[in-house]
Formats: sequence, structure tokens, C-alpha cells
Amino acid sequence: MLLTIFLLALTILQSNNQTHLIRRDVLNCKKKDQTIVLQDLIWNPQKLISIVLGRLRSFYFCVNSDTTFNNVTYKWPTTYVTSYASSDIPCLSTNREIVKRLCKEDNINGASFEKIENCLTSPSSNYTEKLNDLLNSNISITDIVSKLITVTENAESFKPIDLFLVSSIIDKFVYESTNLSSITTVISNVINTRTEISEESQRNYNATDQILYSFDLILEREGKPYEDLEIKESNLFVKIFTGLHGFIFKDNNEIIEIEEDMDFMSFAKIPQLSAAIYIPNVKARATVSLFLKDTLFNENKRRNIANNFGVILSDNIEQIYLIFKPADGLGTYRHSCGFWNYGFAKRGNWKLESRPKYLGVLQICEYSHVTHFGLLVIDEDFIEDSDILSVISSIEIGLSLFGILGIFLTGAVFKTWRENIGNKILIHYGIVSLVQIVLLYVSEKVLGAESWICILTGVLLHYTVLSQFCWMLVIGLLQYKRYIQVFVGNSRWVLIKACFVSYGIPAFPVMILFGFFSDTYVDGRVGLCYPTGNGLIYGVLLPIGIIVTVNILIFSRIIFELFCKPKINSSVEDEVLILRLRLVLLMFFMLGITWVFGFAAQIFESDFLIYLFLITSSIQGFMIFVFFIVFNKNARKMYVYLWNKYSCR
Repeated sequence: MLLTIFLLALTILQSNNQTHLIRRDVLNCKKKDQTIVLQDLIWNPQKLISIVLGRLRSFYFCVNSDTTFNNVTYKWPTTYVTSYASSDIPCLSTNREIVKRLCKEDNINGASFEKIENCLTSPSSNYTEKLNDLLNSNISITDIVSKLITVTENAESFKPIDLFLVSSIIDKFVYESTNLSSITTVISNVINTRTEISEESQRNYNATDQILYSFDLILEREGKPYEDLEIKESNLFVKIFTGLHGFIFKDNNEIIEIEEDMDFMSFAKIPQLSAAIYIPNVKARATVSLFLKDTLFNENKRRNIANNFGVILSDNIEQIYLIFKPADGLGTYRHSCGFWNYGFAKRGNWKLESRPKYLGVLQICEYSHVTHFGLLVIDEDFIEDSDILSVISSIEIGLSLFGILGIFLTGAVFKTWRENIGNKILIHYGIVSLVQIVLLYVSEKVLGAESWICILTGVLLHYTVLSQFCWMLVIGLLQYKRYIQVFVGNSRWVLIKACFVSYGIPAFPVMILFGFFSDTYVDGRVGLCYPTGNGLIYGVLLPIGIIVTVNILIFSRIIFELFCKPKINSSVEDEVLILRLRLVLLMFFMLGITWVFGFAAQIFESDFLIYLFLITSSIQGFMIFVFFIVFNKNARKMYVYLWNKYSCR
């Protein structure tokens, strides 16, 4: 009877599918058990109502539940069907992504959360839950930004997961209208995150790259209504300008707008210049962000970055110059111009693009594209292990100086040695090489000084470089004549001819460049008072290229003559072979064949070839000393005689 009454009541409610669930539960019991169950429900109506309402609700949403993994309990809130729920403590997948559980619809058994196998937990801070709540909050964007500013004021105490949650929140702002000033404040606060936390968050979640990318998108959208805007925060500066050539950022945070075209020498004369962006030839509209710390720029190998610019241009701009005053005090060989390459599937990284130009203490980077730019204080000059490279270069320069001075000493002490025409030519080569080393140092120091001083130094350096290559050609030709006997002629005027070639010919391109394009010497693009642009191409590289090409042909002919001759008597074959190998090695250095490694290194971007080029090209003076003094029997006899003469007294 009781069963019949209850079923009748359920039939009245049958229009709702949820009643079938209770009816099924009851009918699945034995008759006696059914009676007990129904009696309990009839005499406890609150229980009946609770069951019915619970079943009704379960078809529209998943009720809140808890899951525990590794002794950590994750609370999942009540969630409507086909929606996703986030736990109070971020649950991370094995890919370090935040897990969100889908509330699955089921008209038979009721809605339920999808199952998860495991949750990884990143160490949390006092702010993790607040950030997670903001990420999943339905309050207005304005309120979220306001609360986010408050939370990020404590970024020094963040954990890696916190920075990831911030990046996810900021990513939501990309699709909503937000206050640009407030977002800039958030980013500036986040930059105060400890470096090791920032690096770990980028490594695990790609968080800092996501922040940078989202901020760029927000700047591009929110900056459009403004003709002019300036936002200053402790770690970040945003400037939107229209109809200007750029702006100058000074050490005291003063901003100077660039309204007219300027030459680079003018920048060098501006006191307290910290950084500047300069767009030549055209007044443009641009949105510029200047990061005063590099916290958000994380890659596998940490680099120190000078003030970092982000640039968004509204016009079609062909050239952008970024001007920096490095604060690290390191030599110029430690700097390179780079741009940030966003990482999505992998970590972002700095791409080294070029060497900076130098104007005294200022360094200038030139770009033809837009992204985040920086002057990198790096641990390599386009290759790794710059400290090792620096030591190697210092040793090589020392060896070259030792070799050149050894040649001078031999000539000064032994009259008979210096009267030899070949040795006189060697002394001339040593003089030019020594002057060139001195001018390289002076040229770097006078860059940015009075223009006439820079031009004079650049002209002399240009001249000595070409003269050195000409002497290399002369010495190579003489050695070819000496050992191979291909060139036959009167040696009476050899020295005069050699001086004409090595001192006279270089004067022509130098005079032409000085007469028509003297400004090219003060551009400073290569870090010296030295030709740049077309002046470098046609006044330096073209003559050197011609000489090196001729030298390669000579070197090839020497190899052919030495090793393609009929075999000689076996009793002296080994001795002759050693002499021939010595000659080939000498000619390899003397003819500048080492430059082949330099060209190949640039083409194939090979670290090994760069090392090989630097090592072989820098010890030229030392190798000449070894071949012409140490391996020369007459020179050795002179030193032995001198030693015996004074040691026996």
C-alpha cells in the first residue's frame, strides 16, 4: 500500500526526468526493503525533499567536491554543466598547465566532474589563492585590475606559480578594454619579482614571455586613441608620441622630445643621457615601452641587459636607432645589439643582431624591424665563452707584439741582418703593424671627440690597414720568387718598388674617401674612427678582397709547385719536405689566407671557425718572427755569437 501511494506521488512529478532516479532506486530494492525505505522517506519529509532537490540540481550543475593528491586537498566549486572549474589551490598537469575540470552533462545519471588522475602542486605563497580567485572571478575588469595592483605590490614574495597566475590574468585583459596606466603599474610591480623566481616561472610556465606578449597587445590596442601619452613607473616607462623623431631619457628621469633630425655627434654632447630612441628622416607615431630592469627577459643563459625598449610603430619606418649609455663599465667587446624573440612552444631568447656603433661613452644599435630591443652586456661576442676568448685574444696580441719587437731588436743589434733587402722589407711590415695596433687603441678612445681628431685618426688607421695588406702581398711575392723561382728579374730596385706598392697604392683609396666622404670616418658604426657604410665597402673591403684573392691564387700556385714536382732523391726527401711544409705554413700566414676562416664563419655561423680565424689572424707578427728569426740559420748564428761574446767575459 505504501509503495503504491509513493509511486502515485512520483507519477504526478513524472514530467521531470529527475523523479525516475528516485523511482529506480526504490524499485531496485526488494519489497521488504522498499517498504523500509519508503517509510523512512514518508516520516522524514525533509529527507525526501533533500533527495529530490539534490537530484533536480544534479542535472544542471556539478556540486562542490574535494579531491586529494599527495596529501593536498583541492576544493572544486559548484559549476554549471559544460563549464570548467578551477580548484582553490592550482592543480597542475604534468605539462605544468593549470587543470580545469569540466562539468559533464548526463540526463540519466546526473552531472559530474570529469575525472583527473593526479595534481601537481607548485609551492604557493600567501598570494596564490588571491590570484587564483582573481583569475576565476566574474567581477568587472576594472575591479580585477585594482585588486591585482594591490597584490602585485608584494611581488618580491611571489612564488613561480604566482607569476604564472598573473600572466593568465593579464592575458584576459588582452580581450577587454582596460586602463593603460593601471596595466603599466601592474607590469612595473611584477618586475620586482626576484630573478630566480622569474626564471623558474618562465622555465615551467612560460609566464614572463606571456606577460611581455600580452602587454604589447594591450599597448597596441589601448594606445590608439592617444596622440601623446606619458606614463612613468618605478621599473617601466611608456611613451606614446606623434609627429616626433623620438625622445631622450636622461639619468634624472627627464624626458626630452626630439622634434628635428639630429646627427649622432649631437647625442654624445647631451649631458646625463641614459637612453634614447631615434627615428631619422621622418616624424612618426610610435608607442614605446622602456623597461628599466630585465626581470621579464629570461632565457637559458642569463645576460645583463641595458635599458630595454619595446617599440610599436604605426607608420612604415625603415630605420630605428636605439642609443644607450652602458652602466657596466665593461669594454666594448662585451656589447652587442639584440632583440627579443618571443618563445611560445619554447623559451624566449635574445637574438644577437649586430655590433653597436660607438660615440664616446654612447653605444648605438640600428634596427629595421620592431620588437623588444636591447644593448646586451653578454658573455659572448656572437659565440659562447667570451672570457676564454678575451684571454686568447690578449695572449695573441701579446705574442704579435713580442714578434714585431723581436724583429726590431734583431735589426737594431745586427747591422748585417738589417742591410739585407728582404729583412728591410720585414722591418717596414713590422712598423706598419705596430702603428696599426696603436691606432686601433687610439681610434676607440677619440671616438666622440672633436670631429677633425676622429677623421685624422680614422684616415691613418685606414691607411695602415691597406698598407699592411700590401706589404703582405709584397713579402708573399718575394718568398714565391725565392723558393719557386717563377718570377725572374732585376732585384736592384726591389725595396723601392715594394715601398711604392705598399705606401703609394693605399694612399689612393684613402685620399678619395677622405676628399669626398670624410664624414664616414666619424660615424662610429664599427666602434672606431673608421670608414663605415659604402666607405667601408669600397674603401676597405674591396681593396682587401682584391689583395686576398691575388694572395689565394699565389698560395695555390705555391702548393702546386711544391708538391707536384717529380720526386727527388730519397736521402734528402724528408728534409726537403719539412722545408716545403715550413714555407707553406709561412705563406699561409703572410698572405692573409686566415681571412678565409673569417668569411666562412660569417656565412656558416660557426663558433669553431670564429675561434680559428681569431687565433690564426692575431698571431701573424709572432709567426713572422718565428720563421724569419728563429728558423733562420744566419739569424740564429748571430744571436749565438752575441751570447758567446758577452757570456764569456
